[in-house]
Amino acid sequence: MNIGFKIRKLKGIANNAIEIDWRDPLKSGLLIPYEIEANLLTRKIKPDPKGDDIEKHFNIVFKWFEEVLEKENIPKEIIDEAKIIAKPGAKQKCIIKTKGKTYSSN
Repeated sequence: MNIGFKIRKLKGIANNAIEIDWRDPLKSGLLIPYEIEANLLTRKIKPDPKGDDIEKHFNIVFKWFEEVLEKENIPKEIIDEAKIIAKPGAKQKCIIKTKGKTYSSN
């Protein structure tokens, strides 16, 4: 399979990263009290949530992201940026950048 075809799957991955489903039971009741940026490549969350439900939630998402890249045969090294931005009262947004293209959730 051609790497270009695999990269196009990143749009779907970005959408799935923010969906509420069985992967993360915390998502359905997770309240975002402040603006958060979670880096899917480095597993860093800003500001540091210090062990609360937000950290537990994003650790599940980080693990899922790595597993889906491996399953889809997309090398992590070709991704320049992958992050989720969450703000109080707003839908989370996932942005993935690679090879001069940006794939973001709806």
